[in-house]
Amino acid sequence: AACDVSSADDYTIYISRKVSGVSTVPSTITTAKAKSITIEGVTGNTVDILDGENNGSVLTVDSEVPVIIKNLKITGGSGSDLSDGSLKNGGGIYINKGTVKLTDGVIVTGNKVAANGGGVYLAGSDANLFMYGKALIGDSAKSLTRASASESNRGNQAGNGAGIYNNGGSVYIGYDSEEHEEPVYSDSTSWDGVRRNYSTSNGAGIFHSSGKLFIASGDISYNLGSSYGSGGGIYCGGKVSFSGGTVKGNSSKSGGGIFVKSSAEVSVSGNVIISDNEASENGGAVYQNGTFNLSGSVSIPYGGSEKKNDVYLYNSKTVSIAGELTPPAGI
Repeated sequence: AACDVSSADDYTIYISRKVSGVSTVPSTITTAKAKSITIEGVTGNTVDILDGENNGSVLTVDSEVPVIIKNLKITGGSGSDLSDGSLKNGGGIYINKGTVKLTDGVIVTGNKVAANGGGVYLAGSDANLFMYGKALIGDSAKSLTRASASESNRGNQAGNGAGIYNNGGSVYIGYDSEEHEEPVYSDSTSWDGVRRNYSTSNGAGIFHSSGKLFIASGDISYNLGSSYGSGGGIYCGGKVSFSGGTVKGNSSKSGGGIFVKSSAEVSVSGNVIISDNEASENGGAVYQNGTFNLSGSVSIPYGGSEKKNDVYLYNSKTVSIAGELTPPAGI
């Protein structure tokens, strides 16, 4: 199905109960035709569902008009073909161009692709994703255990970036606009963020290949990477600014919490907690092979033994103290 509008107003599309199949917001919808498009569940995400039924990306966005999604479950996505017809990307949402805002009551879960972005895929520099309020990419079960390969025990699955794969776009978690001067802090009991996803390779929670990633609140938690992958919580290949939130309980071979690639520039400040992450090989909390700066009240409590929430410095790499550290800061 394709969404079509004809005048420059704010539009709302209401979803009542389950709607099966895949949908597109096409490039023909321009800002001359609409200011914004809101897709909203009438009752809530337990009833109101967009189900792709394994026929491709559940929702593809290719428009300059902002798309706001609330009170809705997005599930059953199998991704869109790459240009060469090989593997597929973007199970739940494929953002080719434009801005998608996930806010209160959105759950992106139960999507599976062989390539990249089980939950959400950002195709390039013209793609933007905002998550704020009680939005979740992953498993809504209030479990304090990691995801697994079992379909019943994970949110989304992909080769890389089971939750989110960013291929040069901009991702804002805890912000509702690009100015991001005032973060939209989350209720700590709402289980929002990117949690309990499973990757067969790297970046089970978020694979940030390039572009920008800003995180101010929410959980990146209990995601599981493969036994030979990197970045259980976040795989960092581009610029990352981390000013709040939690990276907790994630696991992979290297960089259970965060894997910092040689090309990455990661700044962690403010009230950030990186805890209870594990690696089967190196760097339970952080595997550092790029630029990694700390300031503010950052907490990375050692897990008590090697590979349990420890920081691994590859080939004489360092961690830079970029500003004043305040309690309970520490590694």
